[in-house]
Amino acid sequence: MKITLRFGFTLVELLVVIAIIGVLIALLLPAVQAAREAARRMQCTNNLKQLGLATHNYLDTAKTLPYYCSPASTSNNPLHAPTATNQNDHYVFGGPSWVPRIWLYSEQNALVDQAISESAGFWQNTGWTSGAAGLTYRTAEVNFLVCPTHGGGMLTASNTNYRRLGGCYAANLGATDYDQNEMTIPGSSPAQTIKCTAPWKCQKAKPLSSIADGTSNTLLFAEVTPPQGDYANDCFVGDIRNGLGAGFTAWLSPNNKGGDVMFNVSSNYPSGLIGAPGKRGSATEGNPVNQIIAARSYHTGGINAGLADGSVQFVSDTINIDHWRAAATADGGEAAGL
Repeated sequence: MKITLRFGFTLVELLVVIAIIGVLIALLLPAVQAAREAARRMQCTNNLKQLGLATHNYLDTAKTLPYYCSPASTSNNPLHAPTATNQNDHYVFGGPSWVPRIWLYSEQNALVDQAISESAGFWQNTGWTSGAAGLTYRTAEVNFLVCPTHGGGMLTASNTNYRRLGGCYAANLGATDYDQNEMTIPGSSPAQTIKCTAPWKCQKAKPLSSIADGTSNTLLFAEVTPPQGDYANDCFVGDIRNGLGAGFTAWLSPNNKGGDVMFNVSSNYPSGLIGAPGKRGSATEGNPVNQIIAARSYHTGGINAGLADGSVQFVSDTINIDHWRAAATADGGEAAGL
């Protein structure tokens, strides 16, 4: 029986039209999602450019890169040189990172005032010390430090006093581990040893002239993925106001699914939180010195990375590992670029 509707359509014709509209919507949705991700990736690129500009503004004044991390201090001077507690740089990886040092060079004066008003100073250990001092400062949102594709940077904790806001952009600590030790590539024959000197080293502030490989060939920053769920008290990937979480290394390729070496991973880092869904990594227990934190992002196919000349490049997950490691060294003598 043929049913004719009020406007002259048959029921079959109406169902066909609805089906066609459904197909068109199904075809359109991926395009809309792709356009949104393209916009988010562009914003991520702009974030890294802003971070690079702030670093160069600091360079113009200090003539060196910011100190990567330092012992806690009550000084409110971003150019304040850290006072070494001993001769081993790695003992202060748990101290405040390079991030607060660029606040005055990235229009974050209000955040500086907040830190001072909370008696936190710039260099108090506000990354993982509990207590009221610096709590608002630790959790203050800084938009250009969080990739919009990641969707948030709060490192929550069961203890409110430990809560702080993470970030998605970490400093380049070289091609091996946090302490920049020599490392031999497993399975290489003859044995190939990597010796790297990164743009940053813990308590040593370096001038731009130390980047002998060229500023357009050397990484300053890359994306990391802070967790978005609860953990115990200390979780360091993306905890960029703390030296333990403010860096990455290029021993592993971008978005590598395994192999990270993390501090306190067994007790404080729930499984399945390293990296984006579908490309999660795993981690083994380590100490602050031998941490290996891979660059990771929520973007499809790769990560954004900021170079020492202030430019930003999208780096594919499939980049040749030798090229990736070469880009992480400041004076390795490699000709290869990204």
